[in-house]
Amino acid sequence: MLNFNDEYLTFERDGKKHEVKKPSQLEINQYNKDLKACAKSPDKAELVLESFLSSLGLDTEIYKGLNNSQARVLIKELFDQEKN
Repeated sequence: MLNFNDEYLTFERDGKKHEVKKPSQLEINQYNKDLKACAKSPDKAELVLESFLSSLGLDTEIYKGLNNSQARVLIKELFDQEKN
């Protein structure tokens, strides 16, 4: 289950609570710029996503433990709930 407060998305995985900072528009813009720079390399795009989520406070091991649908839900929620 994902919950939002003013600054963070929180979720529980394996009995532990985790927080991910909501990205600012500047952070989203930089992420999109970085993605465009590696558009022809899926492996690099994955590293860009991992780096982006890490910069928002998501532990790399937690990210690597998410399946594709969980990762998509997390990204969608972060982008839908961006800070103004």
